[in-house]
Amino acid sequence: MVTGAALVAVSLTATLAYAAASDAGSESRPAERASNAGAPLAAKGPASTDCVATTLGALEGALKTPVKIRYLANPSGSLFFEAGLAIDADGGRHAYRDDDKGLDTIKNACPRDPAKVCFGILEPTPGNRVRQAAPNQAYYVSPTTLQDPSKPKTDQARYVDSETIAYLALPVKSLQKMADAQGISNGSPKLGDVAFVRNRHNGKTAFAIIADVGPSGKIGEGSIALAQALGIPSSPRHGGAADGVEVLIFIGSGNRRPRPQADIDAAGASRLGAWGGEARLTTCLADGPN
Repeated sequence: MVTGAALVAVSLTATLAYAAASDAGSESRPAERASNAGAPLAAKGPASTDCVATTLGALEGALKTPVKIRYLANPSGSLFFEAGLAIDADGGRHAYRDDDKGLDTIKNACPRDPAKVCFGILEPTPGNRVRQAAPNQAYYVSPTTLQDPSKPKTDQARYVDSETIAYLALPVKSLQKMADAQGISNGSPKLGDVAFVRNRHNGKTAFAIIADVGPSGKIGEGSIALAQALGIPSSPRHGGAADGVEVLIFIGSGNRRPRPQADIDAAGASRLGAWGGEARLTTCLADGPN
């Protein structure tokens, strides 16, 4: 979980050093890449003039700049925006380590008040942090909001792995309030919905799943695997991007369960093709607010 302060810090670092290296401990394995390479990509649809979107409002992005959130009803409900990307390690098997040499620092997983439980580490009571099973017992169990209920809460496999699955973390309640204020009943994404994500700076793309909840009122956070697929520095400590991450979310496209990356890619490609393809997204992002 990336806190509000960490989101700004990560984005500032990304603007100064795009190729920053992770300082994870010598025993931490490098993040594994999970992209849509080799997956069936949707054909770029023809440019559409149907970009009559409703602006739901704005949320705080990287460097505290406002990110405009827009909703399109056709052909089915979708949200689109451009933001930065802070790196969320939650759900990763090597996210948080007992000696603080995991992929991310423990301070990004726990509140400052020691009387409160961590949010990025499974901690039933303050100070009682759950470890992963051997041979990974040096690392704590790190949950995501999207979970596989068929597995025990203490099993790291219950959660969406940031190191191998491209996912987004969204302020779901904030988005729901914005949609409600506009009278749009299906204007907010749910956990498990899929999205198309594109790096405006290099053209790299990925399909992602909504797997975690980010800080209220703020937007622009995704997994290690998503950053890698987009060609963005993926270290939760030093990586991220200040801007240029274009996101298209297909509302109602999920089943509220984790999925393998191949399934996310297939579902995303189908949805993107039906929606109008990359060309339509480019056109809609270029349009001003309606």
